Amino acid sequence: MRPDLTSGLFDEYERLIGATSNAQVLAGVPSSMVGVGGTRISYTDHSRIHESIRSGSAISMTYRSMSQPVAHRRTIRPHTLIKAGARWHVRAWCIAAGQFRDFNLGRMTEVEAVALQDLPGKDEDVQWATKASIRLIAHPQLTAAQREMVCEEYMQGTSGLRFEVEVPLVQYVIQAYRAGLDPQRHSAPDYLLMVDQPESLPDGAIWH
Repeated sequence: MRPDLTSGLFDEYERLIGATSNAQVLAGVPSSMVGVGGTRISYTDHSRIHESIRSGSAISMTYRSMSQPVAHRRTIRPHTLIKAGARWHVRAWCIAAGQFRDFNLGRMTEVEAVALQDLPGKDEDVQWATKASIRLIAHPQLTAAQREMVCEEYMQGTSGLRFEVEVPLVQYVIQAYRAGLDPQRHSAPDYLLMVDQPESLPDGAIWH
């Protein structure tokens, strides 16, 4: 016998039972979930972002960020929605920054369509068009038995877990797996995984 609709992977099972919503009801067995969605955005604002992506148009919004926590207006041309952990982001050209940036949907309010033409779009996002190869390995400070356990847990027993993603998504992979970059600053057992040869990653892959 062989699976017909799935390849037997656990993440497929999670999707089938609806583990991203109400796993206890759909799976039919007691369960508990810690993950809580970290994005709060109004239907109207999300609808306008969605429409701007489909039409290739620009939007103006009130935004807050860690570098500018006071609410301010930004004008962007978004091209792709990104699900990263508990939060949603949008990849967009930002007029103020003069470059492509990722914006947290949960920090956006008062989104409005604007009539601006000739702003750079997805085809001009060089970083987005560039793939990066990132490999995660067991932390070298772990004991041999611990490394074997981590490899079984995360890597199906292989020596590393490899991803091929757009350059701006590399940091989200690192965050999702809580992988360290420097074994001295990011020591075990607080960090079980490390990025293998982070210096080989392309510019813009790691935030500083």
